[in-house]
Amino acid sequence: MFTTQNTTPEFMNSETERIFWFSVIKECLAEPALAASIEICVNEIPCFWIEEFLRYHPDTLDALRTRLQHNQLSASDWYVQPGMFFPSPEILIRNRLLSAVCCYRLLAKAKPIIFTKLTDQFDNAIQSSGYYSARAPLKKQGIFCFNRLVRYAEPLNCLARINGFPSNKDGLFRAWQLFLQNQKLSIQSVNCSDSLAEDAAFRHKQVADICDAIESRTLSRLFPEESGEPASIFVFNPGFWQRSSLVAYQFNRVNANHVLADDFQIIDTISELPIAHQILRENETPSSPAENTMHLLLDVPDIPPLNFKRLRIIKKRPTDDSATPLKSGRFFLENAFLRVTVLENGSLTLYDKLRQQQYGRMNVFEACTDLGDTAEFVSSGSGKPTLSKSVRPRISLIESGPLRGIIRIRYRMKISTNSGRKKSSQEVLRIWSQVSLDHNAPFLRIKTRIKNTIINHRLRARLETGINTNTSFTRQLDRIAERTHRGNDRVAFSGDYEFPMQGFVTVKDSRRALTIFSDDMMAYQLHQDSKRTLTLTALRSIGTLHNEAEFSPDFRETASGQCQSDHVFEYAIFPHTPDENRWYEAVNSELEQFAAPAIAWHANTGSSVSQPAGGLSFTSRELVLLCFKEAETGDALIARILNPTEREISSRGTVNFQCGSISIISCDESTGRKALNVRNGAFDFMILPQEIITFEITGVLTFRSRK
Repeated sequence: MFTTQNTTPEFMNSETERIFWFSVIKECLAEPALAASIEICVNEIPCFWIEEFLRYHPDTLDALRTRLQHNQLSASDWYVQPGMFFPSPEILIRNRLLSAVCCYRLLAKAKPIIFTKLTDQFDNAIQSSGYYSARAPLKKQGIFCFNRLVRYAEPLNCLARINGFPSNKDGLFRAWQLFLQNQKLSIQSVNCSDSLAEDAAFRHKQVADICDAIESRTLSRLFPEESGEPASIFVFNPGFWQRSSLVAYQFNRVNANHVLADDFQIIDTISELPIAHQILRENETPSSPAENTMHLLLDVPDIPPLNFKRLRIIKKRPTDDSATPLKSGRFFLENAFLRVTVLENGSLTLYDKLRQQQYGRMNVFEACTDLGDTAEFVSSGSGKPTLSKSVRPRISLIESGPLRGIIRIRYRMKISTNSGRKKSSQEVLRIWSQVSLDHNAPFLRIKTRIKNTIINHRLRARLETGINTNTSFTRQLDRIAERTHRGNDRVAFSGDYEFPMQGFVTVKDSRRALTIFSDDMMAYQLHQDSKRTLTLTALRSIGTLHNEAEFSPDFRETASGQCQSDHVFEYAIFPHTPDENRWYEAVNSELEQFAAPAIAWHANTGSSVSQPAGGLSFTSRELVLLCFKEAETGDALIARILNPTEREISSRGTVNFQCGSISIISCDESTGRKALNVRNGAFDFMILPQEIITFEITGVLTFRSRK
């Protein structure tokens, strides 16, 4: 008789995982009494595997329904058994929502969902050094796909539905199925094999393709192409407050009826005033653009929340009124907020002009041998790490404004490598860093590209904060977590722990505060050396699965864990007020600009096409928008927000379209409905500390149907 263990099974590939769960389900079908004794993590079968089982064995549908309805088979609250790396609580909420939907669709039984406090079960706190940064490219792909889904594809689908176009709900549902399958414990664990990682990368590609299709379909419906019409640019704001942004835009001259030459203007169709723009050089991007492609940077004001702003391109000589506070040179960038100085060794110093605070050497790269595995960093025990400040890089100014200045720094670092079995050798690691400052931005962007050909090493960025503290703050699911760092002066090899980097990390004392934004750096440490150095792990090249796994040495090898390919990672440095009541609001406002930028599309659309109805806003900038989407069932729209702070927040929401009613409901979107008082689209509410509120907006989808 097949029996299960009371521990989480480990899977080397998707096939062994499938065989395991199928065996469990078959055993439940054969002997219903056994179902009560099954003990696998949550004591229940993840709904994804029931779904997969029916795909392979559709003839068992009636038997499965009977077992479930008579409580002889127990389906899990989770669609997949979740791992421990979550950039947002929305992932856990959707995991449970998909479980309920699948139970209802496949087994004709609605399953109640119980949402406990998320951090009680998933407290991704301190881990051994290397846990979060192993397989960093795979984790980055997951964050990218998640942002595409919740910040762009789903809100754009809501705009389409508000304006009477067909829903993309089926495509989005499939995208979430694929995305959540990559959140399985077997993939998120330290024993994710090359086979599982390859399958996960393919699913990420499928999610991105679905998002591309939904965005393209929505744009073509909202702004249909019309022959002979002038070129227009449509800029979408994924945030829930009106913003002004610098928007990067790639324009194909051939597709425009008015071919872009040197004499053109971009006009705001509402104010009829010209929009300042900057033509970017070809060498700012890693790959050279096509001959007829122009890269523009647009300074777009007043983009409505969760909606579009339309710009028009006209053939007219631009006026010379684009003066900005931005100044630039080969070794400096400066605007009204910051002055950045590049030293001859490539490191940076940063001066906060508003608070008159100087910050020490930034963006110093540290490379060293890593003989560890997917859970732990292990140094070679001999020699010191290579630091980029010990080499002489090539420094050049590649963009000088007026909207953005960019300095490029090229390093050629010789790294001592050690496989653990043979004598150390030296190999060359080439690094290209682009330091950019926008004319109106209070933070500095750093985008770095490397071509990794070296095995068994770790690459980190080091920033000397000079802030006298042993604590840091970062987002963790539904709260802002305060982390305490142990004392250790050996910055290079003090790698016995790390914390997950989820959106941002803040260090502050009574005089000043510094925040790092990034979705590309998976882990960080704040060292208790004299400079209070903050290290951000960009890449770990390791070839072995965790050594506690009960696998033979051959199975533990992981070639793809060496990450032998091109990698791009970006982060931003934001100095701000340390005020206890204002620092997070400042951080969250700028984090939105960095992590969810406004994006632009092109269409030759006539003036008869009106501004689409839609848009949703909240007054408090301390809140986090978790989703704006269609309801899982019915015709309502769902908006979900989070208060990650430790204090109660009063806020006002506004819907900029006609609707019937707005209610607060439970996260399962079916119970606990409480109607709100709505006047002219506005409603007031109170949100408790670390609370998630789900709004249901009904009576929206009543516009005449369009094809």
